Amino acid sequence: MWIAAGVAVAIALVAVLVQAGMPPLPGRGGWSLPTATLAAAGRVLGGLASLVTLGGLVRATLLTPKGDATPLRLRPGVRMAQFAARIWIVVALVMVPLSAADALAIDVSFVLPRMQDYLAGTQVSGSWLLAAVLVAVASVAMAVGRRMGTGLIALYLAGFAVVPPIVTGHVSVGAGHDWGTDLAMLGSVAAVAFGAIAVAVLIGADDLLPGVQRRARSWLTVAAAVALVLRPVVGIFELAGFLPWQDPYGWVVLTACVLLAAALVSARLRSAWPAAAIGVLVTGTAAAAETIVPPRYAVPQSAQVNYLGFHLDQAPDLATLLLPGRPNVLFVLIAVAALAAYGWGLLRLRRAGIAWPWHRTLCWAVGWLLVLGMTGTGLWAYSSVMFSYHMIVHMTINMIAPIFLVLAGPITLILRASKASRPGALPSLRDLVTELMQHPVLARLMHPLLIWVIFVGSFYGLYLTDLFGELMRYHWGHQFMTLHFLIVGSLFYGQVIGVDKPAKPLPHLAKLGLMMAAMPFHAFFAVALLSSPPIGLEFYQSIAVPWMAAPDALQIDQDLGGQITWATGEVPMLIVVIALLAQWFTDDTREARRKDRAADAGLDNSADAYNEMLAELAKRDEANRQREGR
Repeated sequence: MWIAAGVAVAIALVAVLVQAGMPPLPGRGGWSLPTATLAAAGRVLGGLASLVTLGGLVRATLLTPKGDATPLRLRPGVRMAQFAARIWIVVALVMVPLSAADALAIDVSFVLPRMQDYLAGTQVSGSWLLAAVLVAVASVAMAVGRRMGTGLIALYLAGFAVVPPIVTGHVSVGAGHDWGTDLAMLGSVAAVAFGAIAVAVLIGADDLLPGVQRRARSWLTVAAAVALVLRPVVGIFELAGFLPWQDPYGWVVLTACVLLAAALVSARLRSAWPAAAIGVLVTGTAAAAETIVPPRYAVPQSAQVNYLGFHLDQAPDLATLLLPGRPNVLFVLIAVAALAAYGWGLLRLRRAGIAWPWHRTLCWAVGWLLVLGMTGTGLWAYSSVMFSYHMIVHMTINMIAPIFLVLAGPITLILRASKASRPGALPSLRDLVTELMQHPVLARLMHPLLIWVIFVGSFYGLYLTDLFGELMRYHWGHQFMTLHFLIVGSLFYGQVIGVDKPAKPLPHLAKLGLMMAAMPFHAFFAVALLSSPPIGLEFYQSIAVPWMAAPDALQIDQDLGGQITWATGEVPMLIVVIALLAQWFTDDTREARRKDRAADAGLDNSADAYNEMLAELAKRDEANRQREGR
C-alpha cells in the first residue's frame, strides 16, 4: 500500500513538471513551481486521508455486526479514521491558501498576507475550508459518540467533505461545466467510495463476518462501474475537442480510465488489497487532473458560458419552456433513481404479499415528475437567466412537489420492504434507517419549530440579501439552492401531512398552527419581492440576455416573479391545510370506531371507570356534608 501511495504522489508531481513545460495561459504568467508542487502533494495527501477516514467509518458502521454494544470510538476502524481525519483537517487548512494561489497561478507568499480577500475571491479556497469544518465535526462525533447512528452521521459528513473541492475545481470552468460539474461530482464520489470500501475490508480482516466479502464486492463493482462510465464523459468536456493523446490532460484521463477498468476487475477478487491499491492510484490521477490545466481553459467564452456553462440568445416561448431542454443532470438522475428505488420497494412488498396503497405510489410518481418537469425541460435553462422562471422552478420544488413526496411514505416503504437482520449479522437497510430515526441529535434537528424557522426564513435570508447573487454565479450554488428547497419543503410538509410519522408526532392542532403561522410570512415575502429593487442585479447584468436589455426589464420580470411567488405559495399551503383537516377528521373517525368496537366487545371499561369515579366523588361529598352537619 505504501508503494501505491508513493506512485500516486509521483503521478501528481509528474503532472506538475508537465504543467511547468506548457505555455502559460493569459493571466497565468506568474505560475509558481513550488506552490504548484505543494498544492499537488496536498491534494494527494488529502485524498489518501479521505480514503482511510471513510474506510474506517464504513468498517465501524456498515460492516460491523448488528447488536454490537461496543462504543463507537472503540470499534474497529474508528481509531484509524480519527487519525486520518486529523491529517485531512490539517491538509485542508493548508490547502486554503495553496489552492487559491495555484488557481490564480501566483506564489503562495502573495496570498498569505491577504488571505481574507483571496478566500472571498476564489471559490476553491473556500471549498477546502468547508471540507476542513465538515471533517472536524465528523472527528468530534467519532470521539464522543457511542451509537452506530453517530458513526453514520460522521460517515455522511466526511463523505460530503469530498464534494466541495471537486465542484469548484477545473471542471467548474468553461462551456458545458454545468453538466461536467454534476458528472464529475458523481464519478469522483464513486471513485472515492471504491477506495474507501476496499480499505474498510482490509481493516481487521480476521474479524469480518462471512457475508462482508459478498457485500463489499457488490459495492465495489457498482462504485467502479459508475466511476468508469463517468470519467471519460467528463474528460470529453475537459478536452474541448482534442483527442486524448493530443494533450497532456488527455493522458491523465486515459490513465484514470485504465485504472478504473482495473478497479472493476479487482472488485470481483477475493482479496481487497488490489482494489485498495488501485483506489490509491486513482487518487493520484485525480490530483494530476487538478494540476494540469485542461484545454477547455484556452477556449474563449462569453459571460453566459462563464457563469452558466451554456449560451441563450433567444427569448423563450411556450414550446421551448415545456419541451425537453438543457437538463439539470444531477436532479434528473436523482429523480430517476428515486422512482427506481420506490419501484424496487414495491417489488419487494409484492413478493412478500404485503399490500401498499396505490395512491401513495401515484403521489411519489407525481412528485418526482414535477421535479423532472422543472429540471429537465427548457424551464431549467431559462430559470438561470430570468428571475420569474427561477421562482416558478424553485417554488414548485419547494412548495408543490414535496406535498406529493411526503404523502408517498418513502420511509414507511423502506421499513416494510427491508427486513431487520438478526443479532450478530450485518445491519440491513431497515436497521440503518431505524438507527438514524431514533438518534437523539437528529431528533433535535428535526424539531418542528426549527424546521419551521428554516422553511420560512430561507426565502428571506436568500433573496433579500446578497447571497442570491453570489450563489447564482456558480453552478454548484444554483444546485445547492435547489436541493435545499426540496429537502426543507419535504421536512416541513412531512411534519404536517407526511405518512412517515416522526418519533414524537405533533397533535393535529399543533400541525394546523404551524401551517397557519407560515402562510402570512410567505405572503409578506411575495410583497417584499414586489416592492424591492432588482435582486441579483449585478449577476443578471453580467449575463446580459438580449431580450432583457430594456432599462426596466429586470424590475418587470421580478414583479412577475413576486406574483408567481404569491400564487405558488399560498395556494399549495391552503391545499395542505385542507389535506390536514381531512386527515384530522379521518383519524378522529377511526379512533371513535376503534373505541366503539372495543366497547361492544367488552374490552373498553373506560365508561365504567368514569362512572365509578363519579360515584366515589358523590360518596365523598355525602360524607363531608354529614361531618359538617354534626
